[in-house]
Amino acid sequence: MKPSGYFRRILATAAIVLLMIGAALFFLRTVDVFFLVFAGVLGAVFLRAPTTWLSARLKINQKLTLLITLVSVLAAVTMIFLIFGPKVVNEGQTLISIMPRSPSELRAFVEHYDFDGSVLNNIPGVYEDIFRTGERLFRNPKFLFAPIQVFGYLLFIAFITLYFAIDPELYQKGLIHLLPLDKRSQGELLLRRLASSIRWFLLGRFASMLAVGTLTTILLLAFDIPLAVALGIITGTLTFVPYLGPIVSTVPVVLVAVVQSPDNVFLILLLYVGIQLLEGYVLTPVFQKMTVYVPPAMTLIAEILLGIVFGTLGIVMAAPSAAVFLVLYHSVYRESLLGEERVFVGHKK
Repeated sequence: MKPSGYFRRILATAAIVLLMIGAALFFLRTVDVFFLVFAGVLGAVFLRAPTTWLSARLKINQKLTLLITLVSVLAAVTMIFLIFGPKVVNEGQTLISIMPRSPSELRAFVEHYDFDGSVLNNIPGVYEDIFRTGERLFRNPKFLFAPIQVFGYLLFIAFITLYFAIDPELYQKGLIHLLPLDKRSQGELLLRRLASSIRWFLLGRFASMLAVGTLTTILLLAFDIPLAVALGIITGTLTFVPYLGPIVSTVPVVLVAVVQSPDNVFLILLLYVGIQLLEGYVLTPVFQKMTVYVPPAMTLIAEILLGIVFGTLGIVMAAPSAAVFLVLYHSVYRESLLGEERVFVGHKK
């Protein structure tokens, strides 16, 4: 081989490696945008389901049925806010007002609610360490600007959802035209499968969220815990993230129970864990059998991996990402690359 040809190969290889590294770095720096767009796609699929159903039943234009769907969703959200918003604010202010503001107040708080403080009291400087950690957290600029960032994210998702829901065919055709002519029919089939899987996945998750939120509300009402409905809504919402979401949702429930009903904390926690076990081992498997089945281990691994690499957004989007990965695995890898005959089965009827 001539030296010039050898060096050209080295330069070409180096250029390819640098290009791949650059693409990877670009993806890591902008991955939040990809997840937000994906969230917009989920929202659009959610809106399109009742839109197409109403259009088929009422024999009217889909633009009009989309408007009906949007108005219905906004009306439901507004009604929930008007009913529970003022109470949540008032109870939240009460809860904040009785929270300890110094290490000595924290010690008195623990002793006042009859906790077994022997463990904490035997750890030197434990209360001071807790408050120093809290002060560092509240002084962190990222923490201070988090509400603004979340609002911006939600606004971006709302616009993406609306644009995709109004004219999904426009964006589908744009993606299909990126493929070679002989692959476009397969691309159309893949998009239909993805849309169907996402639709049925969301149906299964929303069913679990509704069941868990309702059971939690009933449980807290039975113990006369304030904000029972609001806490039930929070718990149901966090159930969208399987396994990890329910763990996070225990924090506000236990916190309110500690302040308002300290004698029943452990009983409430026990019943709450029972609800989560019911959701994880009974409700979710049943709903998945009727909709889209994603292996539990795969979902949990996706949450941990995406959470470590991409943070909170990765955790939230892990379950739908796993559902999409399954479709790509069956349709692209097994059917297209390996040549197996129709291994994708879609949702379970």
